[in-house]
Amino acid sequence: MQGYLSSVYSADWGPFIGPLLASVVSSTLAPFSLNPQLGVINTEQTPEAWYGGLNWGFKNYGEVEYWGADIAAKYDIHSDLSVFANYSWLDKTYWDELDLGEEIGSGKTFNLNTPKHRIRTGIQYYPSKGFYAGLTIKFDDHIQNSLSGPYSFVSQGSGKKNIVDANIGYKFSQKVSVDVDLQNLTNDRYFTYAPLPEIGFQTMATLTYKF
Repeated sequence: MQGYLSSVYSADWGPFIGPLLASVVSSTLAPFSLNPQLGVINTEQTPEAWYGGLNWGFKNYGEVEYWGADIAAKYDIHSDLSVFANYSWLDKTYWDELDLGEEIGSGKTFNLNTPKHRIRTGIQYYPSKGFYAGLTIKFDDHIQNSLSGPYSFVSQGSGKKNIVDANIGYKFSQKVSVDVDLQNLTNDRYFTYAPLPEIGFQTMATLTYKF
């Protein structure tokens, strides 16, 4: 194992890292009579072939260009009650092989892992003391993921999300308050990135004391 780990690492660090990792892994797994095969690669740019060791990064395609806009508005109905809305937009979040100047069929693509369109709107009742509450509606556009090599399992992306959140709380004073957040009230299950675990209804209670 020492020779294997030394050979897959860099010439500078292989002779040191290889025996060290081999010793730790071998002593840990010795009681189980296992013979694991491990490898790490020390690299500044991710190699074309990801196999042969652990990949610590992504391929560097150079530069990509995109632009977008953020728009936000808030209206105070009165001192304790307000409504708000904001919108975020990007003109491009995904670059295919042609965009990157790569060979057709190479599967080399790049994405920002963020939706092109995001919308937030809601209403908030927040007096200086006593009960307060709020309601927020959130929309996120589809996210397109397309990673290669060991990360290809996330290529399906994540779908559009329409989420409704609410919060209710009580301010005992300017220093002490208790709050309950209710996230995803409709229990519309979604995942942030595939294939991370699905997220459903969540609730969290918070007690705050300001010194």
